[in-house]
Amino acid sequence: MFELQDVSVKVPTDRLAEFYEWFGRWMREPDDRGGAAPAARAVEPLSWDPENDRDLAVTAWQSFPQRARLVLGTLIDHPDRRYSGDELAALHEIPHGKYGVAGSLAWPGRRLRKLGRALPLEVAENPDGGSHYWMSPRMARLWADARRAAES
Repeated sequence: MFELQDVSVKVPTDRLAEFYEWFGRWMREPDDRGGAAPAARAVEPLSWDPENDRDLAVTAWQSFPQRARLVLGTLIDHPDRRYSGDELAALHEIPHGKYGVAGSLAWPGRRLRKLGRALPLEVAENPDGGSHYWMSPRMARLWADARRAAES
């Protein structure tokens, strides 16, 4: 088992998303001690199957932090509506705007990859910077059902 150390670094705010992306790739690569980093064991994510993945979605929803639930909840409640990262941050008072939204979705994304699935949303580059996020109606129905089941 590897010992872990918390590290703080200063990153220019306009390159924060790039830093998180780089760090995620670095953590997935084998380390120079001959072992693989923990994230390297993740499998290629499969598409969500609304007919068969409800229980998996319920389990996943229960594990998500509150900010991720807020962001995903907005996408569930408004399928096909594209939100910028800044819009989602403003709606849910997430610090650091679009970077905070990306950070809020990072842990759930890692968790889902360990379960063999990807985040159930679509992401596209926002010409104004950051990303647009949305969920298809098919995914929104699955995740609305999972949210109801998890919260009942």
